[in-house]
Amino acid sequence: MTPIRGLALHVYHTQLFSFCYDFEGRQRRFEYKNPAEVPLRLRLFKMVVGPLPPAVAEAVAACEVAYAVYDQTSAASVQSKAAFSQAEAAAAYDGAADALDRALVANWPEMLALHERECPDCPWDGETIFSKEAL
Repeated sequence: MTPIRGLALHVYHTQLFSFCYDFEGRQRRFEYKNPAEVPLRLRLFKMVVGPLPPAVAEAVAACEVAYAVYDQTSAASVQSKAAFSQAEAAAAYDGAADALDRALVANWPEMLALHERECPDCPWDGETIFSKEAL
């Protein structure tokens, strides 16, 4: 099964938007979090529907391509030459993720409006989903 990838809301409790390389895998990781936090995490964690500002959409697409290359090189990293390729692919993905961060910041008002539409009743306080109201 191919992982669901793309821009997601609340992949991490301290970030509104992040590139998610495996939606179901991330959901499974919530099992290892504080049990009192899991229902809120599961309710708020979702893939962004959009539409996205063009610069953000381009940055997400670049992350998808870079992560796919990284994923392929990771699978082949048993060979020493592939390990070097994996390091290069990881660096390319990190660069794409940095570009996504810059695009999100440059389009922050639009992204906040998108968050309000796609994540109603969210307790995000500007720093975390675990605001006083949420706990």
